[in-house]
Amino acid sequence: MKQVIFILLSVGLAYLGSVQVARFLYGRYRSAVRLYRDLQLFFRERGKGKVVITIRIPQKESSKRRMSF
Repeated sequence: MKQVIFILLSVGLAYLGSVQVARFLYGRYRSAVRLYRDLQLFFRERGKGKVVITIRIPQKESSKRRMSF
């Protein structure tokens, strides 16, 4: 009898855990879809989706020096 109760309890906890994981993943999926749609709308409004973005990162002075050991 104790084994049956233990098995039922384990199955119940596993089910609740899987429900929590599914809800978490679904929430992440919905936020990713929302972000994708917002970005799509943003770039569509800025020029029909044909925007090229260039990012320039300035180099530091220390990266130009050579270090020898």
